[in-house]
Amino acid sequence: MISRESSDRSDVFRSFGLVLFFSLLGLVTYSVARSKPEKLPSKVSNEDIDKDELLSNNIVAHLKGVLDDRGIKNTEIKEVYSLTKDNESEKISVSVTNESANGASIEKIHLALKKTPSGDTEISEIKLSKKLSEKATTGRSEKPFGVKTGYSDDVLFVVDYFISALRDLNYESAISYCLPNQSLVQKIAGLCIMIETADFKVSEEYPIEVLSTYENSSIFRINFHSLNHQKNFHFTIGLELDYKVQNPLWKISKIHLDEAFASYFSPEDSKLPFVPIRTNLNEGDCLVVYFDFKSSELSHRTQKQLLILKNFLDVFNNNSLKIYGHADEIGSQDFNMNLSIERATEVKKFLISNGIENSKINIYGKGESQEWLPNRLSSGTDNPIGRSYNRRVEIFVD
Repeated sequence: MISRESSDRSDVFRSFGLVLFFSLLGLVTYSVARSKPEKLPSKVSNEDIDKDELLSNNIVAHLKGVLDDRGIKNTEIKEVYSLTKDNESEKISVSVTNESANGASIEKIHLALKKTPSGDTEISEIKLSKKLSEKATTGRSEKPFGVKTGYSDDVLFVVDYFISALRDLNYESAISYCLPNQSLVQKIAGLCIMIETADFKVSEEYPIEVLSTYENSSIFRINFHSLNHQKNFHFTIGLELDYKVQNPLWKISKIHLDEAFASYFSPEDSKLPFVPIRTNLNEGDCLVVYFDFKSSELSHRTQKQLLILKNFLDVFNNNSLKIYGHADEIGSQDFNMNLSIERATEVKKFLISNGIENSKINIYGKGESQEWLPNRLSSGTDNPIGRSYNRRVEIFVD
């Protein structure tokens, strides 16, 4: 049996090694980043568009001509990014502001671009979102300027709007594109926890990958790039047509985050795990926050994660919470039970201090009884990584 003192000393050496490793890794990453030219987001305006950007002046002029023909005027391009691409064509998301009697709003247009035999890029198709098409007129021709123009909220529009809502941390909007499912709500919370400190956009090199598409269902892999941390991560979503409404709509039915957790780690604190979602077979998905050894103190990162949860609860104010505290096996059972209760209590106190009603929160202590990862390896030796996952609080949203 390993004593607390020897285990603590071992933790110190391991922690020092991890800190040294990530410090060296950070130095190398910083040096590489400094050696490369800074790459800015693909934000353009009508007056100043670089031909090296996704949209050239000619394509913008072409787009504006089509919009004018459809009676959509006073638009300004706010953001451009790639959606899907292959060797022959590329689909581009164009976010525009559109002035109307009700004020300005952000709407989306999807452009299909293709290469001409001469090597130039031209528009082969324009799709307006449903909201923008409602403002359009029939136009003077079926194919203004020789470009096929359609009006559709197809599956790619749903994915595009969902991505924008995530990036803006607009929880209510993001969830509106999903089928009613409490598990999806918590997974969106987990995604927002992952990105809350990152200035990210859809990856230019590998944007949205179409993994499968059928008449009633589709699967996409979403690839993000974080500008300030120079990190990438991706996750997979499944969509299906919702026939419960009069006009069937595409809705997100599944979100798979395992790939995201494997491809992205916290840049803030390497000694604490970063997986913000756990699937409990008995009770479903839950949010997870972690604690340092023998501590019930909320880290800075944990507080930011709980604030994300608080913002969710502000939107969906009928939800209640069940908070379960856990501990690793180092120490007596009584000590670990008390520590698990203290951890759950600290989470509850923080949420109450930020406006969540006391009556909506119930806490439970589980001590060391429900390990997530093994506290010890099969050989019987200490498993610090497993113990770090067991020093946690799990939060279930009812």
